[in-house]
Amino acid sequence: MKTYFKLPCPNCREILPIRAEYFGKRVACKRCKHAFVADAKDVVAPEAPPTDASADETHRRVAQLENELSLAHEQLAARDAEHAAAVREAESAQREAEQLTAQVHALQGEAYAANGRHELEADAGQKELADTREEMEWLRVLVGELKGSESQAAETETGLRNELAAAKAAHQERDAVRSERDQLRAEAEQFRSQVGELERAHGASSGAHGELARTHEEARGRWETERQELHEQWEAKQRTQAVDLDALKQERDQFAERLATTSTGQDEAREALQAEVTRLNAEREESRRVREENAKAQVELMEQVRALDAERATLQADLEQARAHHPPSPPLTKGGRGGGAEPVVADHHPSPPLPKGGTGGGAG
Repeated sequence: MKTYFKLPCPNCREILPIRAEYFGKRVACKRCKHAFVADAKDVVAPEAPPTDASADETHRRVAQLENELSLAHEQLAARDAEHAAAVREAESAQREAEQLTAQVHALQGEAYAANGRHELEADAGQKELADTREEMEWLRVLVGELKGSESQAAETETGLRNELAAAKAAHQERDAVRSERDQLRAEAEQFRSQVGELERAHGASSGAHGELARTHEEARGRWETERQELHEQWEAKQRTQAVDLDALKQERDQFAERLATTSTGQDEAREALQAEVTRLNAEREESRRVREENAKAQVELMEQVRALDAERATLQADLEQARAHHPPSPPLTKGGRGGGAEPVVADHHPSPPLPKGGTGGGAG
């Protein structure tokens, strides 16, 4: 059985039970936390016979276990709070991931729509460019036909008919060309009539031949003037089409640049979103790992709590049994105060940690 000596605290005068092996060492008062060196000459003489040490030890051990149990409950509550916070963070991360996924889908839909519009615009530009090229080819054929119709007056009439027939398909010159065709037909008929009259009168008068030549030259001059006007109109239309073609090329280049810019932006956004999704997945895995660790720690704490409850019940039963066999004696106090708490060694003997699933020994 361990022997205790009563030593007053120099600060609060609380009577502290000290074992003999702590003399000459630094101890601390559990009431005022004052640290001092235990000296044997300050021991207070006992006023009554010593009480049953086993009952006091059991009572002290029960109080210590109750403190440890309270501390374990506090740690368990703190772990529960941390677990709830981790669950909330995981749910928030999951909601953010769902929102980012919805944004990715929306961006993909916008990208598909933009690509569709760009493809339609490019197809329209290519179709318009093909139509312009066909019209240019038709104009080249028309110029060739105009150049080939300069040989004879009869060929001129045939060429004019062909030109008038081809001009029916033109955009804005169809009605004008039809009017010119009718006029040229009338003039050709008049010209043929004049030529017939001149041929019949050729034998009677040589002067009629000169008149016929002048009339022919006038008709040739009018035809040349009309051909020149048609050529100028064709050149003006050619210049307009060239300007339109350059504008179409510029628009096509702009469409290509915008399409390239849009594709680059979409790739960057897709990479950024993929990186964000990867980061969120990593955070979710970390949160899951933390939840598992917290659950494991909670299970361990519950096991410790159950062990402490069992130990407390055992010690409580021992205490009740000790009280039944040994009634408690009056406390050994000086000046009417109760016994002090168990002293704690500050420098040489720190208290051991609470063992897992077992009971710890009492401090001296």
